Amino acid sequence: MKDLFWVVLAVFSFIQLGLVADYYLIAKRKVGFKPAVYFGLGVGVITILNMFASMVSIPLDNYAAFAVFFAVCLPFVFDRRLAKDCFSAVADWVAAIGKNRLLTGAFLAFVAVIVIYTFGHVPWGDDAYERWLAKAGAFYLDGRMTSYSLYLSEPADDPNLWPITVSWLYRFIGEPGEFWSQTLQVAVFVLIIFEFARRVTILKSGIKLFWLIILALTPMLWNYVVLPEYSGNADLFLSFYFILAFGALVSGEIIYAALFFGLAVLTKNDAIPALATLFVLIPLLALNQKDRKPFLAAAALGLAIFIFNIIWKMHFDLGNRFLQRDIGEVLAQRPFFAYQKYALMAYREEFRNVAHWGAGWLVIFFVFVTKFGTILKNRLIFTAFLIFGVQLVAYMAVWYLAVPDHATEIATNIHRLLLGIYPAMLLVCAFVFLKKTSK
Repeated sequence: MKDLFWVVLAVFSFIQLGLVADYYLIAKRKVGFKPAVYFGLGVGVITILNMFASMVSIPLDNYAAFAVFFAVCLPFVFDRRLAKDCFSAVADWVAAIGKNRLLTGAFLAFVAVIVIYTFGHVPWGDDAYERWLAKAGAFYLDGRMTSYSLYLSEPADDPNLWPITVSWLYRFIGEPGEFWSQTLQVAVFVLIIFEFARRVTILKSGIKLFWLIILALTPMLWNYVVLPEYSGNADLFLSFYFILAFGALVSGEIIYAALFFGLAVLTKNDAIPALATLFVLIPLLALNQKDRKPFLAAAALGLAIFIFNIIWKMHFDLGNRFLQRDIGEVLAQRPFFAYQKYALMAYREEFRNVAHWGAGWLVIFFVFVTKFGTILKNRLIFTAFLIFGVQLVAYMAVWYLAVPDHATEIATNIHRLLLGIYPAMLLVCAFVFLKKTSK
């Protein structure tokens, strides 16, 4: 029971830190009920803090974690406006859910089922124990990341936001505990649904409920929370940052979009094409805009995170598994077009795999085909779909260049790669209806 208290406090500390960072640095002293945004920002701040401390060889122990927590408490004591705004935001949210008691009760029961299934086991997947959670334990014991702990398992160039977050959770508990790391997965799953609901709030209640049910009952999304072979992996965190980034993009919050795409890159290398595409498209998005400062700030922020990530990898000599491949040799051994055709067929089969995705991908393609004109007319929604397309093409390139057998690589990776963009694509498709109904 004692550990549970510290675990809940750790999750709360991420939200608290993100709220303070957003309030003073981004939102210009405005508070809203945005727990997913605040959690994502808080995790990002802790990740960058740990990465920087490791580069300058400064260990961070349990006392450092609590020092950060208490330091972030101070603004709530001395800034009366911040405390008042937070209280008002929470009160408004409580009043809103009080009007939908039946739906609230159903959601709480839904979360209870998730919790029961999740904490009925410990993570035991190979990737979890050999890569992500192994690194988290090493980071906790060493107080920082070292060349040894970063090379603890291959590939060494994996980003480390997930294991850093887990190691920070361990600092609140006082010892490594893989069992409690699952709390973060449950929290992120709930926050994905919260963020989805927040973004589509102006849709009619029936339509909004339809989209939420499609998302929440997706089998593969459940799997990465409740199944022990998946619950220790970083893939759900990528889904989380992508839904934050794409939600901000289609809402016109370009600075948040760049920031969350950047943090997605610190979560998994899979997000690099998305951040690069946004950076290239920012000048086009800024055309005919009276105020271009947010676009310049977004470009600078995204570029800064990308450069920081490169410096980090150079500092620890982590390399890049794909750039180190002999491209000419790969082209000579693997017929390019035949392999890409195979990848497209794999996409086709996975998209219609109802056992993995429910009706999710079918709904996405239905919206894409029937509302294509609406997509073309809205530059932000079109940009989002363009980035999705780049991601899918990039995955095909990754499969082609990967060292393992092409078919094996696709079979073991396609569902987790698609999971990264799936919640975000559902959200953007819901936005297509939002634009239609808000006219």
